[in-house]
Amino acid sequence: KSPFRHIFRQQITDLILVFENNFNGISWKHYTTDVYKYILRFFKNLKHLSITGLVPEYFPSLVLCNLSLTTFHSSTLHKLSIHVMFYDDLLVLLDGRLKQLNTLNVVIINAEYNSRNVYNMNNLPDLKCFYLQYNCDSNTYYNHILPLLRHMSNIEQLNLLLTFGNQTTFINGKHIYDEIIVHMSRLRIFNFCFCTYMQLYQSIEHLSKDDILETFSNNIYQQVDCMIRYRDPDIKYHVFSLPFMFDYLPFIDNKFSNIIFNHVIKLEVDDGIPFEHEFFMRISLCFPSLKLLRVLNLKRQTSISNNISSSDNQLHSTIIEFPYLTSLNLLFAH
Repeated sequence: KSPFRHIFRQQITDLILVFENNFNGISWKHYTTDVYKYILRFFKNLKHLSITGLVPEYFPSLVLCNLSLTTFHSSTLHKLSIHVMFYDDLLVLLDGRLKQLNTLNVVIINAEYNSRNVYNMNNLPDLKCFYLQYNCDSNTYYNHILPLLRHMSNIEQLNLLLTFGNQTTFINGKHIYDEIIVHMSRLRIFNFCFCTYMQLYQSIEHLSKDDILETFSNNIYQQVDCMIRYRDPDIKYHVFSLPFMFDYLPFIDNKFSNIIFNHVIKLEVDDGIPFEHEFFMRISLCFPSLKLLRVLNLKRQTSISNNISSSDNQLHSTIIEFPYLTSLNLLFAH
């Protein structure tokens, strides 16, 4: 055996794994037991483990449901950043198997929630920092995520990036204070982005951007912004704290805030009205660090008139640059 093996095993405390290409098709559970479990067992003094990649589908998420307590456990790990397959896998990580954990950053891949298992949620007093990114439904948010957050009584930094449909009201400042902040007396930093969808046929009060922002108290929140799009058949709504600290922003359309999103490297856009050249110019200016762009294009672009002015013609011929873009996904492109 190499003499470096013992040195690495004892001295490495921080390990970051970055998947750049699609993994080779090994099942997620096998990756959990054969790779992720081995990492925690091999590195005896590991304090920080981060497993990430630009495209979540390109690397295997952690799957812990119905596996033994010894599958993924550690008495030294303080910080974990990882993608898990199901909401249940998040609950497993919080059941006490990571005894020293104080920082947990989790992205949940699968929106489905059908758990019937009961987990020990009393062992969360040491958790100080929590990040959750999840595309779920409103029932999961109200019945499971909010109760989970209330167990985190000592949390000091909270980051929530949540997308859900079937919503019947706007997530506003009063909701965030009453349902989240009031339960976290030690909270110092709170970054959030809620993206929700509501059906127009429901009896929902039509609110303006100013109506929403008035519900946020300057004494409690940092700066906040929101985007509301009333369109048939639904209402698409984003509300988020500023500066925007997340690396991902889902499902914006032609009408988005005139803000520089320096941290966003993954962006999804869909067309409430047809995309035009100017829209992508704004994207390149407002998202200077963009690496992955997904475009859902359902509506055909407007034809450029033969009588277009010379200044407009120059605008349409301007080359748009995305200097860091490595992945472009076009769906239903025209």
